[in-house]
Amino acid sequence: MAKALCMNCKKPINEFKDLNATKTLDKIYLCGPCMEEFNLSSDIVNQASAEEILLLINNPAEREAMLEAITRHTSNMETVEAGQSAYSAERIKAYRAHQDILVENENEINQYFLSQATTKTQYKTLKFKDSRWGALDTSQIDEALNIEAAFGWRVSAVSTNELGKNSGSVPLNLGSIGIQAGVNATVDVTLIILERQVPLELLK
Repeated sequence: MAKALCMNCKKPINEFKDLNATKTLDKIYLCGPCMEEFNLSSDIVNQASAEEILLLINNPAEREAMLEAITRHTSNMETVEAGQSAYSAERIKAYRAHQDILVENENEINQYFLSQATTKTQYKTLKFKDSRWGALDTSQIDEALNIEAAFGWRVSAVSTNELGKNSGSVPLNLGSIGIQAGVNATVDVTLIILERQVPLELLK
C-alpha cells in the first residue's frame, strides 16, 4: 500500500514519527515540518481544503486575508463532509436553508407566479408507433407537426420508448428453391411533446 505524501514537500508521511502531520478537510496530509515552516496550526489545516492550504503557502502576501476567510467560513459551521471545502460547505448550508424556506412558502410563491403571468403554457403529446417491422413513417410526423404548428404549437421534447421486439420469416421466391428469410425488428413508440403560450385574455 502506497504511503501518503505531504501535499507540499511530497515526502512520505510517517504517522508514528511525524505526530504533527495533519489532514486537510479533503483528507490530504501536510507534514509537521511544513506546518512549522509556514506557521500553520492543525486547526487551520483541518478547516481548509488542500487547495486552500497550498494557496496559503504559495501566496504569503495574501496570507492574513486567506486565514481570515478560512476562519470566518468555518466559525459557526456544522461538521463538513470529506471533500468539501469550507467555502462550499457554507454555500451548501445556505442553499439548503433557502430550499426549506421555499417549501414552507410554496403556496405563497405559486400565487405570486400565477398573478404575474400574462400567458398560460399548454402542453399536448403526439404518439407515433413503429410498424410491426420497426419502420416509422416520417411523412405522417411531418404532416402532424405542420398542422399543429399552424395552431401555435412548438416541439418541446421528444422521447422514444421500446415496446418490444418482433421476429418472423419472409418467403423468398428463388425459382424452384423455397427459402425463408428471418426478420428481427425493434418496435418503438415515439412521443413528441408540444407546447404553446396562450395569452390569458383569450382564456377568460
